Amino acid sequence: MEQITTDQLQEKLTLDTINLLDVRDHSAFESGHIAQAKSLPLSQIDTYKGEKDEPVYIICTSGNRSQQAAAILDAQGYQTVNILGGMKAWNGETVAE
Repeated sequence: MEQITTDQLQEKLTLDTINLLDVRDHSAFESGHIAQAKSLPLSQIDTYKGEKDEPVYIICTSGNRSQQAAAILDAQGYQTVNILGGMKAWNGETVAE
């Protein structure tokens, strides 16, 4: 599994539209998340249906749950990228719902 920092993620977001999953629970997601992120809690990660030929970037609070989610999706044949440090390390803008 590939891993990148939140700074690298921020750079990637300015250059491309990426598939970014936030695996925190819904209340954490709603309290503040990266605008491009889609909510899919770790407990539901096995329901993910995406393109296997495109990388899936995964973020959580600190990087632990995203690493677990990445391992699950890796086993299903997805190209995963874990975001080191998670939202705790994110310095960019967030949106709340």
